[in-house]
Amino acid sequence: MLNSLLSFLINLVIGILGIGLIVFLHELGHFFAARLFNIDVETLSFGMGPVIFSHDGKHTTYCISLLPFGGYCRIKGSVELTKALKDKQNEFTHTEKGSFFGTTPFIRFLIFLAGPITNFIISVLLFTSVYAISTQVISNPALVLKITDYPSLYSSTFEQTTLLTGNEILTLEGKEITDWESLTSILANSDGATLKALVKRGKDTFETTLSPTENNGHYSFGLALYQSPIVGRIDSVTELKVNDKILAVDGITINNTNDFYSHVLDKEVVTLTVLRKDKQQEITIKGGTSFDFAWKSNYKTQKGMSFIPALVKGFNKALNVSKTTVEALYNIISAKAKTEEVRNTLTGPTRAAQSIGMITMLGAKSSLLIGFRAFIYLLAIVSISICVANLLPIPNFDGGQMLINLYSIVRKKDLTPKGYVILQLSGLVCTILILLFMYGLDFKHYFMH
Repeated sequence: MLNSLLSFLINLVIGILGIGLIVFLHELGHFFAARLFNIDVETLSFGMGPVIFSHDGKHTTYCISLLPFGGYCRIKGSVELTKALKDKQNEFTHTEKGSFFGTTPFIRFLIFLAGPITNFIISVLLFTSVYAISTQVISNPALVLKITDYPSLYSSTFEQTTLLTGNEILTLEGKEITDWESLTSILANSDGATLKALVKRGKDTFETTLSPTENNGHYSFGLALYQSPIVGRIDSVTELKVNDKILAVDGITINNTNDFYSHVLDKEVVTLTVLRKDKQQEITIKGGTSFDFAWKSNYKTQKGMSFIPALVKGFNKALNVSKTTVEALYNIISAKAKTEEVRNTLTGPTRAAQSIGMITMLGAKSSLLIGFRAFIYLLAIVSISICVANLLPIPNFDGGQMLINLYSIVRKKDLTPKGYVILQLSGLVCTILILLFMYGLDFKHYFMH
């Protein structure tokens, strides 16, 4: 219990720091845009809450605050707003040099636009780094398993009649198959075509054809990964150890991971015969579908792309993620998404942070490079999410502020100070409601799931 809580907190802190960094970089975009147009920034802070460190610059006080939940950029102008409200003015008539309200609506529009643009650029750079970094990727042998051999695990009755469980695919359409991952990539992109294959069975090889079956526009070849039942990772306290090979379940010999699952699926407790350092021993664990360990996989080094191809791929990835995020948000707002889809799409801040930390740490257990690559990939997605969310037409968000200034540009007249404050207060209410909703999702997931 204590280990699980500690693991949860470590994952949460990693996620919070990552998300906080992305939010701070968003604020940094506003900061640089303001300074570009000679608008003074009174305070730039990393983190929220009480200030634990500050440095007074020429135009700005730079701070590090106690809570690493993003940051804030306070642009000069609060004095003018307070004075205009106090004097019941209909416009900002007395603005100081370097004040936000002393510049044009177009410049204010650009300052607010700078935040989402910064997030998109960050996402492109992070995705570029993902593609440019050489890393270790899973590379299991292309050994296949017929899913019809395991009716308790798979509902499909379609099978490749010429294959047997444990066969290895050597080539498809004359192309060498290096591992299971390259095999599944070709099968997934077959578009229903029949593929010629060279297959190894024991010491013999033979040629055959693989034909798919169609189901709701998706094609399946009725194959799964044949994987040795060797423990590769331990996620919590258990009697099993890394590199343990499971030989039998309740005395029944098993040869692959699907053998294991088919024998533990409907049992509360099972006894495993385990080979550990050339010695057999018996271990009792809970049955079911969820376990505190993962199977051992092989890895290979995947060389990173050169900068320009990685940048192009990173840019295209950022565009695709942006499109997917906008579509998902539209479906949720327009109520087109089903309740289950909303639950799977939306996560609150706590769950999002914990998930980032968990995936990062799982990757780091294989290698630090895999963990780091997973971390920056997830932060790239977070950056897109923040970009899209901030473009919503809510007064406190960048999108709402941009609309306010577009309105001023079209009318050739600023909002009154009173009107500006009313919109800000309404935006604050909307923001609070959104936060309550998002944290409510977290509460439901952790305490009512």
